[in-house]
Amino acid sequence: MQPKLAIISGGGRLPVRIASHCRREGREFIVIALKGNADPNLLIEFEHEWVRIGAAGKLIRLLKKNNIKEIVMVGSVKRPSLFNAFPDLRGIKFIILSLKQFFAGDNAIITSIIKEFEGEGFNIIGIDNILEELLTPLPGVLGSISPTESDFENIYLGIEFARDLGSRDLGQAVVVADGELISVEDKYGTNKLISASAKATQNLQCAVLVKTLKPNQERRVDLPTIGCETIELAFENNFAGVAVEAKNSLIVDREEVIRLADKLGLFLVSVDVTKIKKGVLKIAIIAGEASGDIIGSRLMTALNYQSQRPIKYYGVGGPQMQKKGLESLFPISEIAYTGFSEVLPNLITIISRIRQVASYIDKLEPEVLITIDCPDFSLRVAKKVKSKKTFCIHYVAPSVWAWKPGRAKKMAKYLDLLLTLFPFEIGYFGGVGLKTKCVGHSVMESGVLKGIGKKFRNRNALRDDALLICLLPGSRLNEVKRHLPIMEEVINRVHSQIGQIEIVIPISPMVADTVKSIVESWGFDIYFTETDEEKYNAMAASNVALAASGTVCLELALANLPNITMYKMSWITNLLANLLVKTKYVNLVNVLFDREIVPELLLMACTPSNISSKLLEIIQDSGIRQKQLKYFSLLAERLQNGEGRPSEIAAKAVLKHVT
Repeated sequence: MQPKLAIISGGGRLPVRIASHCRREGREFIVIALKGNADPNLLIEFEHEWVRIGAAGKLIRLLKKNNIKEIVMVGSVKRPSLFNAFPDLRGIKFIILSLKQFFAGDNAIITSIIKEFEGEGFNIIGIDNILEELLTPLPGVLGSISPTESDFENIYLGIEFARDLGSRDLGQAVVVADGELISVEDKYGTNKLISASAKATQNLQCAVLVKTLKPNQERRVDLPTIGCETIELAFENNFAGVAVEAKNSLIVDREEVIRLADKLGLFLVSVDVTKIKKGVLKIAIIAGEASGDIIGSRLMTALNYQSQRPIKYYGVGGPQMQKKGLESLFPISEIAYTGFSEVLPNLITIISRIRQVASYIDKLEPEVLITIDCPDFSLRVAKKVKSKKTFCIHYVAPSVWAWKPGRAKKMAKYLDLLLTLFPFEIGYFGGVGLKTKCVGHSVMESGVLKGIGKKFRNRNALRDDALLICLLPGSRLNEVKRHLPIMEEVINRVHSQIGQIEIVIPISPMVADTVKSIVESWGFDIYFTETDEEKYNAMAASNVALAASGTVCLELALANLPNITMYKMSWITNLLANLLVKTKYVNLVNVLFDREIVPELLLMACTPSNISSKLLEIIQDSGIRQKQLKYFSLLAERLQNGEGRPSEIAAKAVLKHVT
């Protein structure tokens, strides 16, 4: 059982947060409110006593009377003068014993006060011992707005000034703009500092508030604190954003503060003042297909959040990565091909692009090169990069367990780190000397688990009993051109057997026009989805799916949607696949469980007759559907890393090298 807690309350809402938490947890407590500081309106609902700031004797008697063992000091306190403190006898004794500190800074006074309380047998604890979630999280951007390069320069400078200020016990915060110190915190606090800087920053667009812990500060009391009021004042006074020290500061109502900063267009960043590194971080990043584009965009978001340096991205990517700040050297459609006969006509273009990208990276000399999936292109680029300054990382391990196992040993010669999706893959690569980290599958942060079928059906006026079939022909042009004619015949066969059906096709931007032009002659009213949210709602609304092999197979399983896997290639690619591929399954659900849960109709077996027959079985046989759903329910735990979101784990691994 926790000892009874005394909350010595200054101003603001933090004392109320602590008191409310104790009440919810069933912990005994009493609030001791400091006159002239605590807000009486906020404390009405809690047991409390009022004490003058100089009445040390009364305070200690109250503590002992209430059998207090632990004390937390929280809230803003106006520093009194020797003449208006009105000390009692115990207070006078304290002033005499600590006269030197009284004329020193706040930290010296606080340290002296704590020693007096500890001498009386009380244990002083920090607010983070009670509400750890108030602590500013690990370094990174906390909202959706990242600091610019000039903002980062101001943050670097602000940290230096704030640390110097703190080392002299004068304050915790500074305002910096255009590479100059504008103002420093004094006894009147951070809000006064922001307001006082208004005149100096009125013609500037890049003023930054930087708030850090004093180098030798007593951490249990007076941690640097910001809240919504801080953000509002920063906005009103034309600030670009706020930087606070990670793990050594408090953000009151963090989620609300982040939402407010995003709404007002201010950045909010957490910094590790001991490890922050100056300069732009140059990252080359390459993705060659739609799924890699999505993984890359998530990774870039996580990197922006975690990095304590501005990042500039270079390389190749699709629309999702371009939204995050990448200027792609060329459209990824130029390299998004699969299969021998499909690649062969475009081989000269692909080889030319490999050389172009490798040469570009050598000239750029980024600190990190990240290649994502698409191994036939991206790994050839990584192999050609000669820059000794560039740390090479590949994200999404090639399926060496399925074919060409010798690739693992070759990759170890030119890669510095491999980020895998599945734990079992580590053994294939770690054994040949390649440093490997499993980050978990990116599909776990896709939003597929949040799909709402009712939303899709209501939006499209679909009856609850309408049979909805979800078609997913692939994300590459050559895939949709091969698969859609087969899907058309399958749909016609199913329709002739069971009558009325509804069709939805989720499409990616890179193939949207092609898909729509091919299916416009089908003779069915077809629903299209072009956003992730709509796609996942459509999956949740569907009764069955027919999908080209790929990451989407995991999405369908996580959406609890019974489905069939198909994939068609040219006859020569079929022949080569039969000779080279050693795995029993291609659908990752089947691979993970080592059994055929989802029917696979691939290569020569990928015919309208075979597919329609299997599709009808799933539609008409509840036993088959239930078998799939049973295994689908177990899938999520096999795809998680346990350390957090895959993109965040991957970003941490990347930045670990940089720092």
